[in-house]
Amino acid sequence: MGKYGFKESELPERFATDKLNKFAHIYFKQKDKKTSKDRAMLNHFIDVAVERFKKLDKQRKQDFSSQSMKYVRLYSFILQITPFEDVELHKLYVYLTYLLKKLPKEKGSTVHLADEIALEYYATKKTFDDFRLAFEKVFINKVIDRMDQNQTFFTRILDDEQFKNALMEFMLVETYEKLNNMTI
Repeated sequence: MGKYGFKESELPERFATDKLNKFAHIYFKQKDKKTSKDRAMLNHFIDVAVERFKKLDKQRKQDFSSQSMKYVRLYSFILQITPFEDVELHKLYVYLTYLLKKLPKEKGSTVHLADEIALEYYATKKTFDDFRLAFEKVFINKVIDRMDQNQTFFTRILDDEQFKNALMEFMLVETYEKLNNMTI
């Protein structure tokens, strides 16, 4: 294993340290000090990586996506049980989280909406009511983020209040139980 837990061959220019550091420097600025130019730069860094990803052959795309998703899930889990200590690993986690959202999805790929919502929720000892408030806010944002993957389905979620509430309630309970029953 090489840098960041990936094989060196899986790390072409994608993770050039200077680009990752520039992304992190802007990302971790205080919210009130971030400008629209900063947000545009964050998107630019991710968009450049997406364009490089599109040029990879199918197998490398699958390998990269799989490894990146595993990294993000594992790191997210680790964050739930211990505070982060390695700044470089945390930078990569944030970067990959954003990159994975923008990578083109293969046709037939599974929508892991519950997993994405779980990634937004790190604290381990929240009450169900606290979790519900955080979940509902994140749920709508994730639906909007995933709109291009299945416009009919996600439009129904936004337009049909009864359907949205039923789906959200089901996913809320499933995600809450999943987070609280995680074992090492």
